[in-house]
This record gives sequence, C-alpha cells and structure tokens, in this order.
Amino acid sequence: MKDYRYSSKDTWAVYNLNGKYNFIDCVIGHVDSSDLGDDTVLQIMCDGQLKKEIPLQADMQPKNITIDVKGVNQLKLILLDGGCATYGLGNPVIK
Repeated sequence: MKDYRYSSKDTWAVYNLNGKYNFIDCVIGHVDSSDLGDDTVLQIMCDGQLKKEIPLQADMQPKNITIDVKGVNQLKLILLDGGCATYGLGNPVIK
C-alpha cells in the first residue's frame, strides 16, 4: 500500500487483504494546499461491516490510526461527503 489521497464527495477505496494481515498503521490528515472544505468522516469497513468511524476536520493536525484487519478479506475506506477537502493516508505499514 502506498500513500493515497482521497477527496471528499463519497470517495472510497477497496483493498483485498485475503485474511493475510493483522493490522494497518498509517497517518491521516488534510493535504496541504488543497481546499479546506467541510468536516467529514472516514468510515472503515471490514468485509462489509462498519468497523470504525473517524471524524476528520479540515484544520486538523495529522493523526496516527491503527486498523485491526486480522482475518479481514476486504477493507473498504469511505470518505463521506465533506465538501471539497482532500485528505491523505501516509506512511502505511501493513503487518
């Protein structure tokens, strides 16, 4: 997994993990020089079930998050409509 950018307006990404991993650590934050837009929520779905919701503010400092993916076949990240802000996942580590 590499660094990714997600723009609001119900953007999503799917990762097929095939049950091979235990956790994902990464940093999430607003991407500099992009529109601030409105606050939004990152939904973390594991095998079709909502596992966690993380509120995101346009003026937030980057924060570390850990996602438990033990036994998960498919991970889906959904950035709910928050205007025109762009958020990014950086420094991902998958183990």
